[in-house]
Amino acid sequence: MSGGYFNYNQYILIDMINKLDEREAKIEQDKDDGKDTDVLTFDEASEDLIQDAKVLAQLAQIFLQRVDWLLSGDDGPETFKERIKEDLLDAGFSSYGSNSISFPSKKVYGFTKKLEE
Repeated sequence: MSGGYFNYNQYILIDMINKLDEREAKIEQDKDDGKDTDVLTFDEASEDLIQDAKVLAQLAQIFLQRVDWLLSGDDGPETFKERIKEDLLDAGFSSYGSNSISFPSKKVYGFTKKLEE
C-alpha cells in the first residue's frame, strides 16, 4: 500500500461520506415506500449545507490522498498534479464555481482555476 504520511487517516473521510450517502439513501427509500423516515431530517437550507459538507469532504479526501502520496515519495510533483486533476474529474468536479444553494455567490469549489495554471 502506498502513502502513509498521514497514517492513512484520510480514509476516515471516506467513511463519513459513505455514512452521509447511507443516510440519503434511507431517506429516499422511506419516501419511495410512502412512510415517515426514522432518519433525523432538517429544513431545506440545513439539508443543503449537509450536502455541501459532503462535497467538501470529497474534495478534501482527494487532495489529502494525493498530498499523502506526494509527501510519502510515491508521486513526484508532476504526477501529483496530474493525478489530482484526474481524481477530481473522475469524481465529477470539473467546473469553476459553486453548486451550493446556500452560498451561490461564493466560489466554494473554485480549485480548478489554480490547477489549470
